[in-house]
Amino acid sequence: MKEGNPNKRRASILKFFRELPSLDDDGQVLPISGLWNTAMAHPNDPEFIELGIFECMAALIWKGLKNRRWLAHDQNIYIPYYAAHIIGSYTMNMEEFAESAVHAGVIPPLVELLRGRLTWVEQRVAVRALGHLATYASTFTAIANPW
Repeated sequence: MKEGNPNKRRASILKFFRELPSLDDDGQVLPISGLWNTAMAHPNDPEFIELGIFECMAALIWKGLKNRRWLAHDQNIYIPYYAAHIIGSYTMNMEEFAESAVHAGVIPPLVELLRGRLTWVEQRVAVRALGHLATYASTFTAIANPW
């Protein structure tokens, strides 16, 4: 994040978003909580959207839903919550970000969280994210008919 060369920085972030869902390392919650802080502080910044944050967050939610061993390891239990929160934060103000999120495939994993596949905490944040996506005419139908 502190890389001075913008091209190197973007390449590193892009690589990070692509590789993160396939990693099983300890300490993954730390960078995810950092992304959550960034999403909360700068929800209108397009950089992470352009670099694939929605695809990464959707993949992390799916990983948590499908791989209980991974979810129970270290502090990974928090990752689906943070991922859904990040999606909601980046889609709350900008319709174009919401459109990008829908195209990135965030609705199916959010709907699974909404169905209670994990806990009520993830269910609550899924409602928030889906609610933001439902506020725009261009993404409402994707929410209204996700199945």
